Amino acid sequence: MGRTAITGTGYFNRITKKLAQEIPAGSIAFLSHRDLDQTAAESLVYRGVKAVVNLDCSMTGRFNHEGVAVFLNKQIPLFDVVEGSSFCPTEGPMAIAIAGSALYTGEKGIWTQATEVYRWDEPAFKRCREKAAFREAEVFTSFMENSLSHAAEGLREFIAGVHALEPLEGLEGKRVFVIARGAGYREEIRCWKSAFKEAGTVVIAVDGAAEGLIEEGIVPDVITGDMDSLPAGASGLNCRFIAHAYPDGTSPGKERLKACGISCEVRAFPGMSEDLAIMIAGVSGAAGIFTIGCRSGYQEMLEKNREGMGSTILTRAYLGTRISDLKSGSELPFLSRQSRRAARMEVLEHSRLESGRKQGGREQ
Repeated sequence: MGRTAITGTGYFNRITKKLAQEIPAGSIAFLSHRDLDQTAAESLVYRGVKAVVNLDCSMTGRFNHEGVAVFLNKQIPLFDVVEGSSFCPTEGPMAIAIAGSALYTGEKGIWTQATEVYRWDEPAFKRCREKAAFREAEVFTSFMENSLSHAAEGLREFIAGVHALEPLEGLEGKRVFVIARGAGYREEIRCWKSAFKEAGTVVIAVDGAAEGLIEEGIVPDVITGDMDSLPAGASGLNCRFIAHAYPDGTSPGKERLKACGISCEVRAFPGMSEDLAIMIAGVSGAAGIFTIGCRSGYQEMLEKNREGMGSTILTRAYLGTRISDLKSGSELPFLSRQSRRAARMEVLEHSRLESGRKQGGREQ
């Protein structure tokens, strides 16, 4: 191995969001994630990984997404294992070295080549984007045909689900923020956290989004979803837990919470957990529903490995203008001048710290 080798301790988990919750800073992340999405990439960057090795193809060119770009922009090496490789890492920790196109594992000071890899760069990313652009009409058509077909087939079940959905007391007349773990959600939380503290506001977190809120000092009023990415220490949170159930009543989230010793309520609804959270606010009489990190476009759904969005189309059509999707440039008329100023200062301070970290990295 040459002096330019990347060395470190590797950790592997086939579930990327679990890997991002557990991996120590400065480690090499091993994952198996076809078409690596922006949210997953951002979560690994946030954990401070040194490099990433994907056992699957990080970008196939089937559709456009920004997962690869996140690592390129942050100058974090991203490698894909060559197709046909039989390499399968342990869950870690593993001594790892990457030199050129060779990946080595080490044990007791002895290095063995385990597989070949290739590193993503700007030209490769650009080629995939061009390939995706060429296929965009075909992919979008297939996605929407699937979405509309499922929306039509599931319409009666959806209406029944809305009528059967039990309202949540305490939301009537309130401004409800529904926060999911979509691309850039941490930055959006940082931007809007002053709004979460305004009187007459309720915060609903969808699963793992609770982690980003807690890191910013915000404990959500409600956490809902299938509970597969709860933050550490969730059992100590002073909030309500609502496990999402399928229309037949089965609820993996309830079982996960039970295993953690957390009591919960159960709500059945024929859609994604984001749809459930939004509809809970709707049927509970919320004065306004403000979403952060919720998915509403076909590329976002494909990144989430969903081939359609029938339930989301129905949910958003049903509630209409009661839903507002927030971005950092949005304005909320109910915010006090002090809260608006605090939000702007928070964003500016974060930008200053980011700039300082980058400058420090260059000086090293």
